[in-house]
Amino acid sequence: MKKLWSDIFDNRINTGIYIFEPEMFKFIPANKFFDFSVDLFPLLMRNRKQVYGYVMDEYWTDIGSTFEYKKGVFDVLDGRIEVNTGIKKKRDKYISSNTEIDKSVKIYGPCFIGSNVVIEKNVIIKPYAVISDNVKISSNVSVEKSIVWDNSKIGSNVKIINTIVGFGTIIPGNITLFDSIVMEEEYS
Repeated sequence: MKKLWSDIFDNRINTGIYIFEPEMFKFIPANKFFDFSVDLFPLLMRNRKQVYGYVMDEYWTDIGSTFEYKKGVFDVLDGRIEVNTGIKKKRDKYISSNTEIDKSVKIYGPCFIGSNVVIEKNVIIKPYAVISDNVKISSNVSVEKSIVWDNSKIGSNVKIINTIVGFGTIIPGNITLFDSIVMEEEYS
């Protein structure tokens, strides 16, 4: 009895990372939807081409959704994944030595504060806050369960909860962001 693809069950997942010899591309049609697992791999096997997989036990997550992206970042903060951030971890906080943090600022871990960050008075950095490089946070701001990408500026009296602030985004003062993705496109 011939086995069908639908008969195969496994607890492994294809991470979508492939390494091909240049000759493999002749099997992929131009300008047509062509799924690797459904179309290409069976075609290669029918043509008696060698197909290999690598089974890994290392941490992996699909960061194709905001939920999974944040989960991956927060797993780093929790120590589930060992990542070289270039910043020494003290207890549950990664704080670059190259920062300006007002002495009134309260910081609760786990969290990450990158290089060249300026944090003004009365800011609260709550658990799972990630502040990337070159960010300026004005006074009376609270950041919790959020990721603020490089070169962003946060105005005064802002609350950021469960939000991703994109690269170079300027957040005006006196607002609350909750469960958001905020991106600012810069034109040159």
